[in-house]
Amino acid sequence: MNVAPDIRADPKLEADELWFKDAIIYQLHVKAFADSNHDGIGDFAGLTEKLDYLQDLGVTALWLLPFYPSSLALECLLLGVPIQSEDASLLCVHFQPTSEHPA
Repeated sequence: MNVAPDIRADPKLEADELWFKDAIIYQLHVKAFADSNHDGIGDFAGLTEKLDYLQDLGVTALWLLPFYPSSLALECLLLGVPIQSEDASLLCVHFQPTSEHPA
């Protein structure tokens, strides 16, 4: 008589815990994706304007490249883009919060 529990039992997962297996993930760099104010640099307003377009393509998840305090500060300095902060390790002006898109 075998009284040991069946170790082949299926794990009990929520229905959407494995959402990523069927997801269509679109990776993008905000600065290069869509420009809403026509300054030549993509921004979050431009990204939000294109969300319907991305959904129409079948995209179910976005993977944004870094836009938080990082070595982008160095990139901004190399490109001659001003950094609006006392701390040069913070975001360059392209990713600073605005009244339209607060932090």
